Amino acid sequence: MEAAVWVVDNASSDGSAGVVRDEHPWVRLIESASNVGFSGGNNLALRAAGFPDLDAVGEAGPHGRPHA
Repeated sequence: MEAAVWVVDNASSDGSAGVVRDEHPWVRLIESASNVGFSGGNNLALRAAGFPDLDAVGEAGPHGRPHA
């Protein structure tokens, strides 16, 4: 099984995006020009991964956990 690692840098100023880029070249790094928050960062990664329709609604399964 192959998996991809995505990292969204939310306009950080501490150099962490450069560290990810330099030390983990296999990571797919998305650098946001502004801090778009947690949900905005998730949306950036989902769009980059090919999930353009972000209006999907899930249904909770037993114990309130999401299920497929």
